[in-house]
Amino acid sequence: MMEFGKYIYCIIDADKKVNFGLLGIGEDKPQVTTVNYKDIAAVVSTAPIKKYRVSRENSITHEHVVEKVMEYYTVLPVRFGTVAKDEQLIQVLLEKRYLEFKKTLAEMKRKVELGVKVIWREEVIFEEILSENEEIRTIRDEIMKSSLPPDQTHWQRARVGEMVEAAMTRKREEEAGEVLRRLQPYCVDYRENRVLLDRMILNASFLVDESQEADFDQQVEALDKEQEHRLIIKYVGPVAPHNFVDIVINISELGLE
Repeated sequence: MMEFGKYIYCIIDADKKVNFGLLGIGEDKPQVTTVNYKDIAAVVSTAPIKKYRVSRENSITHEHVVEKVMEYYTVLPVRFGTVAKDEQLIQVLLEKRYLEFKKTLAEMKRKVELGVKVIWREEVIFEEILSENEEIRTIRDEIMKSSLPPDQTHWQRARVGEMVEAAMTRKREEEAGEVLRRLQPYCVDYRENRVLLDRMILNASFLVDESQEADFDQQVEALDKEQEHRLIIKYVGPVAPHNFVDIVINISELGLE
């Protein structure tokens, strides 16, 4: 028989029980409510005690709940797939980590996370590198003029590939630094995440105070207009501050040892 516990989405500053509706993880979309301690609470729903797959459906549901709660409260996101055995253990957890959660909630109050990805347009980046690097142009031209079969110009082709890659790395660092210099004055903090494509210059998350969100938007929009002929800018948010808060709850605290 399947055992049920409480799936935890986030921690909020609430001194009364709150019902957010039928939004929870699982096929039956259970009620999302709170487990409270003093003036903080865990946002939870009833769910089977099991290991949750990081599937598209599960991830979207988890994020949707956090985003819904974020409309009304400052949120501290809890790691996906966190399930406690019962409400009593969650209250013990909130009591034990009360000062930590209160401090972090105060730090995150009226702040949002905004994501910026900057990508070179495919048709321009290689031409820019050729125009800026005479040695690469020279070797490339020699290969194009050569009557030798491809297997006999392998070394030259490999050399060009290595030089282009090194040039892209230097160029990426310079341009990422410039974008960060433009946006840093309008954020509280930022995180550089892993670049996902060869043509990606920057993949960053910014923690922005709500009072500066409009200014940050304007800077991203200005950058997009200035560089639209050579850059693609993907702008996401506001979302919960996942890259700045990572509430990890140990198995022992969940009663699942």
